[in-house]
Amino acid sequence: MLVKEPVIFSDSGSRGEGRASGVFAGFVFRELMGGDGAGGAIGHVRADGDVIDVGAGGDSGTENTVSKATRSTNEKLAWIRNHYSLESSQQVVLNQVHGSEVLSCSAGGEFDGYDAAVTSTRNLMLTIRVADCAAVLLYDSVHGVIGALHAGWRGAVAGIVPKTVGAMRALGAEAKEMRVYVSPSISASCFEVGEEVAKQFPEAFVYRSFGKKPHVDLKSFLQEQCLQLGIPHGQIEVDKICSMTDRRCESYRRDGADAGRMVAFLALQSE
Repeated sequence: MLVKEPVIFSDSGSRGEGRASGVFAGFVFRELMGGDGAGGAIGHVRADGDVIDVGAGGDSGTENTVSKATRSTNEKLAWIRNHYSLESSQQVVLNQVHGSEVLSCSAGGEFDGYDAAVTSTRNLMLTIRVADCAAVLLYDSVHGVIGALHAGWRGAVAGIVPKTVGAMRALGAEAKEMRVYVSPSISASCFEVGEEVAKQFPEAFVYRSFGKKPHVDLKSFLQEQCLQLGIPHGQIEVDKICSMTDRRCESYRRDGADAGRMVAFLALQSE
């Protein structure tokens, strides 16, 4: 697998400084060497974008009757669990619906109808699956609360970011203490939409110079929502990678039904 660790969750929050304090987090791209998920290379993406081999992949035992894209996603989830020595009961998997409902959880499992989850339970991993939409990971290290959300345009305009921050506040978190990572996702230059979608965003995030149809800057819109909620600018990391143009990424717009899903994950470490 090809995995990137958000810089913002490192001890210093600056480029090149090791693992996060009190949390483990990452973003899993598509397979590094063109496999179907059952044995491709595993790699790590440093903050500077370099890839480092960290081991060999393995077959998770997923049934061959499921689609290749689904099998690949399931194997990513299994690889993450194995890499961090977690059981399936310690992993939260949301059956996302492009909505804005937030799950507050203390145990793992599969949950229908949610696009975000929050927790203060240690060694409970939150996961989000994306293929052009953004995964947003949030961490309050002072109060020990994390959140993870799936933000496409529907969820974004429905307020999934403020709803997730609100759910974290209900667990004792404060916006001023939160660090945020916005994952690789579709860029403004590629995110062509119809007027019915564009009109739901503030004009500051709608561009009309790329072609006949408007384009939306989803990443900047999500960042602005975080700022409006009181999260300091220096505590927000927005990944510049465009999922549609970077072949390391899964992209529904580029590959249609053949697209798999990338996986973002976040968990509080044991004290």
